[in-house]
Amino acid sequence: MLPCAIEIADFEATRYARFSAYAREAAEQAGLPQEVAERLELIVEELVLNIANHGYHGNAGPVAMELHQDGPGIRVRLMDQAPPFDPDAQVSPDCSLPLSERPLGGLGIMLVKGLSDDMKYHRDGDRNVLDVSVRPRVTD
Repeated sequence: MLPCAIEIADFEATRYARFSAYAREAAEQAGLPQEVAERLELIVEELVLNIANHGYHGNAGPVAMELHQDGPGIRVRLMDQAPPFDPDAQVSPDCSLPLSERPLGGLGIMLVKGLSDDMKYHRDGDRNVLDVSVRPRVTD
């Protein structure tokens, strides 16, 4: 089933499940391990919700997703037309601080970084382009 793609011209947060379910189904149909499909689903959910809520500030906007085989894993490419935002350049929050002393934000990107194996961002004209790779992890 890979490569495959989905695009929603008027994407908003309430439609996030279409992307995350599509990503999980593609990983499963490609024969990737269950743990890869589960991590991919969570990564896509977090990223598309961030696009909707922070990039488009709750307004509708275009979001496209492509999925490609990446060796033993999968690479997801998300594209949107929100203002420029490089998630890899963001500093992870200091989780040693009490909740009352932490600034808002940053936990979702920290989660994505922890669940993914590689993340690359670039700006292509008026689009944010984010590539995230998820590969099987060896466990003891």
